[in-house]
Amino acid sequence: MLRDNWVVVCDFDGTVTTEDASEAILAEFADPVWRDIDEEYARGEIGLEECIDRQFALVKAPRAVLRAFVEERIVLRPHFREFAAWCRAQGLELILLSGGLDFYIEAILEREGIADFRRVFCVATEFGPDGIRCRLPVDGRTSGGNADYKRAIVERLRAEGRRIAYLGDGLTDRQAVAVADLVFARRKLLEDCRAAGLACISFEDFRDVQRGLAAAVGESIPCP
Repeated sequence: MLRDNWVVVCDFDGTVTTEDASEAILAEFADPVWRDIDEEYARGEIGLEECIDRQFALVKAPRAVLRAFVEERIVLRPHFREFAAWCRAQGLELILLSGGLDFYIEAILEREGIADFRRVFCVATEFGPDGIRCRLPVDGRTSGGNADYKRAIVERLRAEGRRIAYLGDGLTDRQAVAVADLVFARRKLLEDCRAAGLACISFEDFRDVQRGLAAAVGESIPCP
């Protein structure tokens, strides 16, 4: 068995899924100015909550339309189901930590019949005539407009005595991985880790993650 103090913290968009659902929705339903807001966030001028809230205020489509859009378009990254089953078999807690929106994460997990995450942290939404209002989870808040909510959650887990294996792919993961014990990265996050000299394991699917995690924690766990 894996040691009890290890926990897998997993990003959603572009990690559990092959495509970023937020970006897909914004590209389809929002004014192109959403990309300018994205650049403000990338430069560190605004925090994640402000970025998402301003971007999704540009989306006026009803919840049902957006759910149908993601249910048809967004697919899981290969071998996620096998990885989740392996985590259960090893007694390894799997946590979802996302900068994505609750309504589409729920839609995809329900579509796939996935109930493997012990805890889910994501953005709460409220639909209205002025677009979608977005708020970070209450227990994920940090002081300061640019404070990083994903890093705050990881630091809280570490304070509980947990060791963190973190899986991610993008800008919203870049501060959290700095306080993780083991990092699995792809896409933009992989580039950032390498540029910063931060040790990480690259992955394309969850079979890569399973093998890398088993090897890194020094356990003799057979991996197909």
